[in-house]
Amino acid sequence: MTIRVAILSFAVLSCGGSSNPTSAGSGDPTGGGDPAGSGNPPGGGNTPGNGSPPDGGDPPRNPEGAAQLGPNCGVFTPGPLPATAWWQTESPGRCLEPDDPRLRHDIRQLYDSCTPQRWMPLACDIPLGAQYCAGRWTAVCGKSSDCGPLASCFWGTGVGDKPDSVSFGTCERRCTTDLDCIRCDLQCDKELGVCREKIVIPPRED
Repeated sequence: MTIRVAILSFAVLSCGGSSNPTSAGSGDPTGGGDPAGSGNPPGGGNTPGNGSPPDGGDPPRNPEGAAQLGPNCGVFTPGPLPATAWWQTESPGRCLEPDDPRLRHDIRQLYDSCTPQRWMPLACDIPLGAQYCAGRWTAVCGKSSDCGPLASCFWGTGVGDKPDSVSFGTCERRCTTDLDCIRCDLQCDKELGVCREKIVIPPRED
């Protein structure tokens, strides 16, 4: 019996088998995404354009070990966001960090915090006007009328009706100052008159 087991073990190893069934590496399913049109659907997690990956769990992997992610077209929530938000009548007086409890509600509001997911815009039928998480709750849009009274459709380099070359835009609050944008990860694009993700310039190293 001992000799037979040894022969079988040698045969498995000779055929490329592994004695460690958990040796496959795990991917990072929580990669980034970003906004309007190209590869950015709104937000550090996303912006108008492409998207971000599902939270939790390891994605399947191909024989070479590369993660295989599905289109994940279920990142949208049907229906528009509420037509009102708490910050219309209660100015926080300063920008709020994403983890601030004032950016969480049982019924989500525009610019509430959320965790974005990776997805593949070119593989999905994007339901314009639907709620969408780009690190903050917004909606995908093709024109400003998709956004309701609180926001305009921002698609990366413009506002309003997106061009055919852009997959989608995101609904962003109209603004004149950074404080209008509520969140510390957003800033006011004064030229376009809407909030957009803040551009962080790393400190210069001498």
